[in-house]
Amino acid sequence: MQQGGEDYGIEVEVEANSHGPALENLRNTKVMGWKQVGEDSLRSGVEFISKEPVGREKKDKHVDLLYHALGKLDIAWTSQRTSIHVHINMSHCDMLQTYNFLTAYFLLENLLLSYCKPGRLGNLFCLSLADCDYIVEEIRKDLSNYNFMSFVMLKDRIRYGAINIGALGKFQSLEFRSLQGSATADEVKEWSTMYAYLRDASMKYRSPEHIVDDYFTSTPEDFVRRLLPYSFRRKVCPIGKSAVWGELLDLNLAPVSLFAYEVDWRVWAKRVEGAWKKKELALKRAKKKYNPGGMTLDLAEVAEPRTVVDAYAEMEARVMRAEVQARTQAPPRRRRRPRATIDGPAPIGPVRWRGQ
Repeated sequence: MQQGGEDYGIEVEVEANSHGPALENLRNTKVMGWKQVGEDSLRSGVEFISKEPVGREKKDKHVDLLYHALGKLDIAWTSQRTSIHVHINMSHCDMLQTYNFLTAYFLLENLLLSYCKPGRLGNLFCLSLADCDYIVEEIRKDLSNYNFMSFVMLKDRIRYGAINIGALGKFQSLEFRSLQGSATADEVKEWSTMYAYLRDASMKYRSPEHIVDDYFTSTPEDFVRRLLPYSFRRKVCPIGKSAVWGELLDLNLAPVSLFAYEVDWRVWAKRVEGAWKKKELALKRAKKKYNPGGMTLDLAEVAEPRTVVDAYAEMEARVMRAEVQARTQAPPRRRRRPRATIDGPAPIGPVRWRGQ
């Protein structure tokens, strides 16, 4: 993901109805703006991935191009193995904005999943927070140690959630994996638009604590009105039935509150920002002192402070590699000529003088 208006990256998994000509036609399909890759979890299927992030004004046409091409093929639209993943750009968000988005998403997660087919609930490849709250403990550990997203290095251990936070380290995005593969083009467009809207709406809050406080002091209708677009809200939040869908908001309230009230967010952001600056200075010192041949220690290749990537671990690893390589490549120290002692003259033998 790049910084700017390129907000979306989309992955669409599809299966052919048979191994014969249907699969061959699927594999030979070329769509402008999309690339095709294999996917081991599918049977007679492939995955179409956006070649590059697309902006809001081009996203709908981008999706329509793919579904127009797929409409001419023999596709198993009802397959339970396929799904659609949406990446939302986070490269321009700072630390608090990232945690705001996570907090808002986790509070609404069960409501959002009601938009998906029942087969996606409890799916081992898109587990919700209600099914697996392991990620909350990692977040709390990070916050208490004044780190930022260090757990993205776990990758496969956090990849198969309804939200894949590990994508922050690889793509500078958050990946949402819950939508079923049988979704129509209009559903894909509405689903992706909703997440970009939710990200922007969550940035208006001061901190995750502020979001949870707002939830406690607002009605369910008012809370979702501030976070979800109207076109999507009217489908998952029927008017007059807040007693039904409002209960879905409460399911994740306890685990979300654990990390939302874990720290004083102003103090945390200030200390973590200071740690980022120290890492940046350490990287500059390593570059200036060692400058090992063949190793790049260019700050332009490392994310700026407060950027949502695993640059914290990356910078530290680069400094350590520079120190190790500098030690291993250091020239041998020159021997000094032995001096005479009270026990006798200096030993006879070849001696390398200083300066030679």
